[in-house]
Amino acid sequence: MDATAISLVTTALRQHPLCKDCIAATAFTNEADADAALASIGHVVQLQRYETGRCYACGEMGNVYRIDGETR
Repeated sequence: MDATAISLVTTALRQHPLCKDCIAATAFTNEADADAALASIGHVVQLQRYETGRCYACGEMGNVYRIDGETR
């Protein structure tokens, strides 16, 4: 897994909620890589999933992810 891509996603999620499709499109080639990155990020920081949020990138309503709070 590319550390630069994980860093990019971590920075983006600290600023705005994003859906998994936009996370995958931003830094990875597929959704499986995005899932692995989210799992990795979740071990380090407080990663939240909101079921009825709006994605900052595409504007769609649904599951979005965002980093809230401090490092674990």
